[in-house]
Formats: sequence, C-alpha cells, structure tokens
Amino acid sequence: MTIVSNEFGAFLQQKRKALCISQRVFAQLVGISYSYISSIETGKRPAPSYDILIKMENELRLKPKERELFEHLAAKSRAVPSVSPKIADYVNNNDFVFQALSFAEKNNIDEHYWQEFLDKIKGKYY
Repeated sequence: MTIVSNEFGAFLQQKRKALCISQRVFAQLVGISYSYISSIETGKRPAPSYDILIKMENELRLKPKERELFEHLAAKSRAVPSVSPKIADYVNNNDFVFQALSFAEKNNIDEHYWQEFLDKIKGKYY
C-alpha cells in the first residue's frame, strides 16, 4: 500500500486524541468506517471528501485557523494536486486573483516575491 503525506493524519490524530475520542467513536460521528480513520491517521489513505472533512472539523471543534490548516493538509494529502474548495472558489470567483496566480505561474514567481506581497497585505489587514 502506498504511503501518502502523513501530516494530515497526524494532525487529525492529535486533535482527536486531545478530545479523548476513540477512532471508532470518531468514525461513527463523521459517518465513515473505523478502518478508514485508521488508514488516514497512519498515512495510508489521503483525506476524505470535502463533506466528510467539514464533519471532522465540526466534531474536532477546530478554530478558524485550525480549519484552514486542516483543509490545506487535506489537500496536500491527495495524490492529485488540489487546494481547499474554499480557496478554489475564491480564485475562480475573483478574476484578478486568477490573473495574478496565472501570471505568477507563467513567470515562475519565487517565494521571496510572494512573501513580500503577503507581508504588505498583512500589514494592511492585521
């Protein structure tokens, strides 16, 4: 069996254990099998579908920043590159954002420029 990135599984396990919820009980709460939870936590399976992910977030009582990280790690766990549906919707519904990302991709904009951009907008909104 192929091992995927285990960051998502480790995060899930940490949050589940912090609430003292067993894998079996958690699986019942979110509507998936115990073996699926076990496989996710050990890195043998990627994150589940978005609707199950939302149920997990609710049962884990994740704060907004934790939800963002949870969804990011879930997307990274999948074999096909993806992003959170919220991010995809935001990009697809904002032409300027789509254009900026397309430009960055075509021109191979490096992390340094993205960090400068992020620092600039964080200074304005935080």
